[in-house]
Amino acid sequence: MVDALDQTARHRSRPGNVWGPLQLRADHIVEGLKPAHVVPLLLVVVLACAVVQRSWRPVVVGAVSVLSTGALVVATKILVARPDPGGNIATIGGAYPSGHTAVLMAVAGAGLLAIISRPAWWSWVSPVLGDAMMAFCLVVQTTHWLSDVVGGMLAAFTVLGLSAWVSSQWDVRRLGWQRRRQSPSRQNPAASSGRR
Repeated sequence: MVDALDQTARHRSRPGNVWGPLQLRADHIVEGLKPAHVVPLLLVVVLACAVVQRSWRPVVVGAVSVLSTGALVVATKILVARPDPGGNIATIGGAYPSGHTAVLMAVAGAGLLAIISRPAWWSWVSPVLGDAMMAFCLVVQTTHWLSDVVGGMLAAFTVLGLSAWVSSQWDVRRLGWQRRRQSPSRQNPAASSGRR
C-alpha cells in the first residue's frame, strides 16, 4: 500500500519525469532551507536566547534536537538503505527518512522551544507548515518518495517530544533550585534549628 501511494505521488507530482517550472521553484526552497543553511541559523537563535534568558536551556534544547535528529536519520538511512525515486543510494545511506525534512522540523521546533520553554499547541503550526512545504518540494522534485518525507517528519516529531520534555524538566528543576535557595533555613540557619 505504501509503495502504491509513493508511486502515485511520484507520477502526479512530476508527470513524465519532466523538470519544469514547478520543480525549478521547488528547488529554490529545497536549496534555501537545506540543513547546511538552517542549522547555523538555529545556532544564532539558541545563543541569543541563552544570553537573553541567562540560561543554558536554549542551547541544550537545540543540541538535543539537532544532534538526536541527525543521529536517528543517519542510522535509519544506513539500516533501511532505500533507493530514492531515481534508483540511487547516497553515500550516507538510503532515501528513507528524508534528512532535509527531519532537520528542518527539528531546527524550527528547537528554535520555538528555545524562545518559549512551553509553547502552546498553536505555536507549532508555523514549523509544521514550513516542513510540509519542504516535504512537498522534495516530492515534486522526485528527490524523495512520499513515505521518505513522512518518515522524516515523524523522526523529527519524536525527537522534538524528547526536547520538549527536556525543556520542561529544566524549568521544573530551576524552579525547585530557586525555592530551595530562598527557603528560610538557607537564609538563616539559626531559624531552622529554633535557636535565636
